[in-house]
Amino acid sequence: MKKWRNKILSAVLVLSLLLTSSSFAFAVGEEGTTEEPVQEVKITRDEIANLTPSSEHDPDEIGRAFDGNKDTFWHTKWNTTGDGYDSFIEGTKKKRAVVVKFKDFQWISKLSYLPKSGTSGGEENGKFKICEIYIKDLDGTWSDTPYAKSETWANDANWKTLSFEPVFVDSILIYASETYGAGTSNTNAYACAKEIELYKDMSKYPTITEQPKSAVYAPDATVNALTVSANSSASGDNVSYQWYESNTDDYNGTVIGNATSDTYTPTLTSDQTTYYYVKVTDNSTGANVYSDIAVVSMHNNSDNDIALVNGKYYNTLTNAINAVPAGGTVWIVGNIDLTSNININKDINIKSVDNLIRATQPFTIKRTAGNNNEMFTVETTGNLTLDNIIIDGGAEWGNSTPAEGATNSSERNGSSIVRVNGDGQLTIGSNAILQNNESVSSGGGAIIADSGSGILNIYGKILNNKTINNTYCNGGGIVTNGKLSIYEGALIKGNFAALGGTDAGVGGGIQLYGNGYLSIYGGTIENNKAGRNSDNISFSNNNQMILSGNFNIENIDFNNVNNPIKIVGDVAENSSITIICNSITDGTKVAAIDEGVDTTNIVKAIKVDGKTTYRFGNDVKVGQAAAFTDGGLDETKTVMLNPNGNTSTTLTVETTGTDVTYEWYSCDADGNNAQLLEAQTTNMLTLDNLEKGSLYYYCVIDNGDESTAGPKTSTTCEVKVTDFYPCSKAIEKFKSI
Repeated sequence: MKKWRNKILSAVLVLSLLLTSSSFAFAVGEEGTTEEPVQEVKITRDEIANLTPSSEHDPDEIGRAFDGNKDTFWHTKWNTTGDGYDSFIEGTKKKRAVVVKFKDFQWISKLSYLPKSGTSGGEENGKFKICEIYIKDLDGTWSDTPYAKSETWANDANWKTLSFEPVFVDSILIYASETYGAGTSNTNAYACAKEIELYKDMSKYPTITEQPKSAVYAPDATVNALTVSANSSASGDNVSYQWYESNTDDYNGTVIGNATSDTYTPTLTSDQTTYYYVKVTDNSTGANVYSDIAVVSMHNNSDNDIALVNGKYYNTLTNAINAVPAGGTVWIVGNIDLTSNININKDINIKSVDNLIRATQPFTIKRTAGNNNEMFTVETTGNLTLDNIIIDGGAEWGNSTPAEGATNSSERNGSSIVRVNGDGQLTIGSNAILQNNESVSSGGGAIIADSGSGILNIYGKILNNKTINNTYCNGGGIVTNGKLSIYEGALIKGNFAALGGTDAGVGGGIQLYGNGYLSIYGGTIENNKAGRNSDNISFSNNNQMILSGNFNIENIDFNNVNNPIKIVGDVAENSSITIICNSITDGTKVAAIDEGVDTTNIVKAIKVDGKTTYRFGNDVKVGQAAAFTDGGLDETKTVMLNPNGNTSTTLTVETTGTDVTYEWYSCDADGNNAQLLEAQTTNMLTLDNLEKGSLYYYCVIDNGDESTAGPKTSTTCEVKVTDFYPCSKAIEKFKSI
């Protein structure tokens, strides 16, 4: 029913779009088609046009449930009886609800809900017990039947998830059909949420493969065309384009008439700055994505300006950062010698323009002698993204790399390149590099995040940094007590954590401690060194690591780790991670695989020094490889037919290994035409009701159902049933009488 409703809705959407756009076509999927695995991405607040709740209690307004802040919440109006002051929402008979209106149609596939903590008194009032999702019917009114409905959620403080078949909508209604409460009068009376997150199915969206590039031109220079490339979600280039322009660095631009191809050439005058972006529509699904914003400017640079913000040039980085609005970009147009710490307390991007008539990109921001603090400090309210930029700590290692064997010949050193405080966030973009920093006053040669709530996202490169000569010189590249995510294309290499105090000199690439949580979705971590141990990644016993994607990770130290790796997504064919754990015992679980994850490449990817890895159900374990003793079976076993009853015999294999599993097969004399014998899963095979003649059997053993050592097959045994003893057997029988 849901699939049929979705198809009807999609068809109506197509019809309306066809009436307004001759370039739009929609292909409705057929039943039983095989779809690619869903890649879900959270809807951002900027993608939401309006939030309409059934009610809200001042100051706990609905925006608090969509702001990413887990310290605040939305609550419907308070009252002590019945449904309180809550109202029916948008012509329905539903209270305890919110309507989410999107700026564009979206393919929504999941809702995540974070309730308040606490289960006593008023702390449990309004916590969702059952959640329902509604979409609109063909007449534009809300359906009476939920599109999706959750199971009964527990009365606790954990995240809850409701997944459903993707639906193409411009709005949804979220309804808490049942809620918890302190006593009968408060049950089903309120709705409350710390956070509500909606996710879109990216398999329905086009992919931009080439972004438009920014450029700054000298006066009267020829302006080159902006170019974008994209693929549709189905295949090929079944996409359409619409270019926009703006005088400000945001997505509030105006449509450029007739600019509907994959290129657009701006027309500029001297000292003019304009911002451009393009909307790409997937003609097979109707979904839209927006390109990066590209700035195009003409400027004579007579004042030696180094940064551009909202059409205005600045000759100091501090002034440019002070001027940029939250969510904006500081465009770097020249190399910068950084003489003091830069403090970030808002959401900003810092990146080089892609093309400058007078210089080669990307530009470099470099520490000067005497600047001994962090180069950047991201405060708890800050969110800094660095991309297409080099941040250089100023150390000069000569010809020695990695930094382990090199001495800094410059006078430039200090603390980390970036310190992240409190709830601060830092993203290192795919074209950004943090390099050549010598930290002599803290851990984290490139990045330090002491708070358990800090967030680090690494898409770019962390190269040749060192922490040395201080009590806690750990994490030659990164040290964190918060959340660290590393993505495909990232490279952490050549970093060094030198010996220092008693606890120093661990985690040449990365040190996690305290509540540190590492998510690896790809990337390479290699050739880092530590003076004490854990060359590439160091963990403490409470840290957690999740893994998926295409990755290459050398020698991570698991000696003090209590939590196994969690495999949350498919692993690429050539991925590799090597674990060092001197004290590990046979049968120890090193990884747990989430339900639904393709297990094809997982065991091959996970290597444990000196041990065999094998999959046992949804666990990856280590131990000794399964092996037979003396081949497993004799080539022939003769059984004397019992004329007065059942003729039986037992075949036995002796094996070594950890968590050995057994499968027995019957076959012909050549070992062909094998048939699995059901329920025969021990090292012994008992054969009953045998008749005169020859039968053939063999055994296959393995560690679980998948192992890097692979399954082992025994010799084939001929079970020969006869009514007389061969001569040699008769003589042996006679001697025994």
